[in-house]
This record gives sequence, C-alpha cells and structure tokens, in this order.
Amino acid sequence: MILLWPSVALAHIPVLWVVTPADDWCATINAVEGGDIVAFVEGDYYGPCDIVAIAPIIDGEVTIIESLDYDSHAVFHNGGGDYILSVTGPTVRLTQLSFTDVPAGTAAVQLRTGSEVSVRYSNFFDIEGNAVVTTGSVASLLVDDNNFAAIGGTAFGFGCADGSCVVSDAEVLQNLIEGAAAGLVFAPGSGGVVQDNTMAGMSGVGISVAGSGATTIERNFVEGSGDSLVVRGAAIVHSNIAVGQRSLVASAVPDLWIRGNTLVGPVSLDGWGVDPGQQFVNNAVVGSVPTPGGTAVVGGNVDCAETSACFYDADTWDFYPVPSSTLRTAGVEIGEPVLSDWCARGRQTPPTVGALEAPGVLSFGPIELIQKDEFFCILPDDPDDTDLPPTDTGDETPGGNGVKKGRTGGPGCGCDAGSLVPPWMLLLLVGLLTGWSRMPGDKEA
Repeated sequence: MILLWPSVALAHIPVLWVVTPADDWCATINAVEGGDIVAFVEGDYYGPCDIVAIAPIIDGEVTIIESLDYDSHAVFHNGGGDYILSVTGPTVRLTQLSFTDVPAGTAAVQLRTGSEVSVRYSNFFDIEGNAVVTTGSVASLLVDDNNFAAIGGTAFGFGCADGSCVVSDAEVLQNLIEGAAAGLVFAPGSGGVVQDNTMAGMSGVGISVAGSGATTIERNFVEGSGDSLVVRGAAIVHSNIAVGQRSLVASAVPDLWIRGNTLVGPVSLDGWGVDPGQQFVNNAVVGSVPTPGGTAVVGGNVDCAETSACFYDADTWDFYPVPSSTLRTAGVEIGEPVLSDWCARGRQTPPTVGALEAPGVLSFGPIELIQKDEFFCILPDDPDDTDLPPTDTGDETPGGNGVKKGRTGGPGCGCDAGSLVPPWMLLLLVGLLTGWSRMPGDKEA
C-alpha cells in the first residue's frame, strides 16, 4: 500500500493533523485541504463548530474527521448554540466520535448542504435533543454502524418538513438505537435505503417515510410503544420485524409494496385498493390481518394472534416459526418476489410467511440488542449453516428487493474492504517517512 503513495504525491498527499482539547481544533478543520485527516486525541471538546469542507483535489479522496484512538473516542459536548458540529460541503466523513450533553431543541450533528457525507462508527448518548439532522439538501448520505442510547429527540431527521430541502440516495445501515423519541424520519421528497437497523425502546415513531423519495426499508428490527413503521410514500418494505402500538401505518399511495414482514401490533392500511401498485403479501400479523380490496395485490398473510402457534417465543423476540406453524406453508408467489429474509438468507419457493425464512426446525434464538453485523442467524439443527451477517445477494439498486450493503469494514475498525490497519496509522507511517505529518501549531501562516 505504501508503494502507491509516490504516484499520488504528484497531486496531493493527505496530511494527518492531530488536535487536542487545548487547540483551536475548529480552525484547524477549516484550514485543511480537501482529503486531509483531522484526528482528535482523547478528551472533551466543546462546540459549536461550523465545518466548511473543501472538495478534494483527487476524486475518491474524503476529508476525514475522527478520533486518533478508535478505542478512546474524543467526546463532543454542546458549548452553546443549536448544534455541536455543522457540516457544509462535499466529501466529509465523521467517524469514531462520541457526542453527549445535547440540550432539547438542539442537535449533535447538523448537516447543512453537501454530497457524499457520512457519519460512521460513532456514539450518541444521553442526548435530550436530536442526534443527526439535515437543514439543507444533501445527496449520497451514508449513516452506518453508529450507537444511540437515551435520545430525547430524533436519532435521524432527514429533509425539510415543507419539502424545501431533501436528502437523496441516503443509506442508513446497521445502526443500533436503544431508547429514542423517534428513530428515523424522512421528510417529504427524501429517501434512500434503510437496512439492518436495530431500534428498541422507541417512545414515538420508529421509521417514518413521507413523500416521493425512492425508499427501501428492509431487514430492520423496530420495537417500541408508538408506531413502528409509518410509510406515506412509494416504498418497498420487506423482511422487517416491527413491534409497536401499531406495527405498521401505510397510507394509500401508489407503488407501495409491503411483503414478507413480521408485524406485531395492529396494521393500518386506510384507503388501500384504489391506487395502482399496492401489495400486501406474505406478512405475519399479530392481530387482525387487513384485507384491502380493489386493485391491491393481497395474499399469503397469516393472522398470528395466537403467537405460540406461529413463533417460538414472541415475548422474548424469538420470531422463528415453530415446526407446526402455518407460516411455513402459507406463502404465495404473487406480485414481485422478495429475494432475502431478515437474516439475508435467500427466500425459498414458496417463501415462508413473515420476516424469517424457515429452512430448519429449531430457532437460532431471540433477537439481541446489538448491531446487526454482530448477530448471527445460525440454525442449531443445521451443522452446515455458517450464516454470516447480511451480505450482498445480487441486486444493489434501491428498490430492487436485493441487499444494498454499504459497510465493508469490521466492527469498529473504521477501515475499508481489505484493510486491517486504521487509515490514520497508515498515513502516520507515511508521514514519518516523508515528513508531512503536522500538529496544529506546526502549520505555516
């Protein structure tokens, strides 16, 4: 890898800037070139800081803002103002950071405008306000592998309520939320892929989509006392497990597919059957199964009001079908097929009803409150079952019923595919050899 640097150096060598709480770290961030790295030494940092990013000289480079030590995060606090960090501009990655002490009505991270912006591998805890929100239009937003706990507001709030700004091609992947007033809220016109997230203890909505943004909601676990899934725009909703006061609320809009989900709680499909392209197929529903008529495609849905007749133990979140469950035999093949289940296993023909395909007899056990990539759906009665966390199964286009996988590194590594060493370590090694690594006080005037 180091041998590649001389050819890159002809245009731009990323510089590693190491900052401490005593430095003017916000000024350092805003003075670096696009594609540089700002690494924070462990400690407490106080906002607000307005980050205005500069586009990198070389395509593919990203300006990285991260903790120097991945095991000892820099911790950011609200020091007054409406946010701790705000980001304007393209190709910025916030990674391996922690945020706390965010008052109600404020945000930890505010994304104003930009593209190819990401928030990854970070922690948000004991926050009275919101965690990550947008106030302007952002394209190609990636938010993955973050941990949220005790969020008094919204974990993710994307787009403007009046439609004046939108978030397009968002990827919200493998985040863990333990307690929040709201999980993910897409405003009208905003959307993307919402995949493999785990949300529990939600007091309000879990995942909410409104408007015309192309959206796929797949393989998520959402539990709480409010409405778990609220869908008011065209979307593909498949292989989710939703537990709530109402597990699903779906408006009467065209091109809304709800297929192969496990829905624990009442389902509302008000006004369905008039608009084209509506599908409610192969869902396991704890409660009354809705029966929309008209043009809606409906079939293969099973009433699991008697949960023990369907699942191993719904009370402990073990939703694997018992051997005698009608979920194993009631699936139908109508409408567009779903390729993968909640575990990213391929679907059988005909498919099992609900979020979990049942190729084996015994369950892999209850769902755990951990990040999805650390949960293994290994069936005990199949010694050849070596299922890994979700992986690509083919179609990677949003709305393609496949698997859109955005993460390539291992848990907490902050790396790209094939790299076992954190990027800053490689850059530091190069810096020692070439003399370009700097501390804030070393910068030329």
